[in-house]
Amino acid sequence: MKLADTFYCPYGQRLPDGLPKALPLPTYPTLNKSMDPNIVYELLIDAMEEHLPPGWSIARLNVQFITNGQDVEFAGTYLDATGEPKPLTTDFPEQVIEAVQGLYQRRKTDGHPKANTLQVDLTAAGQYTTVYGWDQEIQDEEDYFNQGGTAREWTTIRDAKYGPSDHDNN
Repeated sequence: MKLADTFYCPYGQRLPDGLPKALPLPTYPTLNKSMDPNIVYELLIDAMEEHLPPGWSIARLNVQFITNGQDVEFAGTYLDATGEPKPLTTDFPEQVIEAVQGLYQRRKTDGHPKANTLQVDLTAAGQYTTVYGWDQEIQDEEDYFNQGGTAREWTTIRDAKYGPSDHDNN
C-alpha cells in the first residue's frame, strides 16, 4: 500500500464519502509504545518510493536522530536508470516523521544499543536492510550547541577533532 492510497484522518472525524476507509494514524505517544518497527520501516519505504522515478535500481536513506530522537534529519540518494547517483527528495509526510521518532523511542525503551543513525537500503525489487549506528560527531555537535556554542566555533572544533567536513567544500 502506498501512502497516497490511504486517507488518514484525526480520531473522531468521519471520512468524506468516496474515500477509502482507513484507521486513523495513531498519535505520537501511541507510536512510541506500540507501533511495530516493521510497520514503521514499511511507512518509511513507501515514503521513499513516492519520490523515486521509474528505472531506479537502489536507494539509500540516512536518518540522524537528534535531541534524543525528538528530531530526525533525512538525507538520501538513489541510482537512476543509467546508474548515476541522484539526491532523493526527503520531504516526507508528518506521519512518517512521527513514526520514525516513535521508532527511536521504542528502541530505547526496549533496551536496544544506543544509536543516533539509521541507514535504510532499498532495492527496486522491494528488498531492504536497516542498520543502526552511533556517530560520536553527531552527539558532540548536539552537546556543543546545547551548551550555547556557535556554528563558527563548532566548525573549528569539529575540523580539529574529526577533520574537514565534506560540507565545508560546498
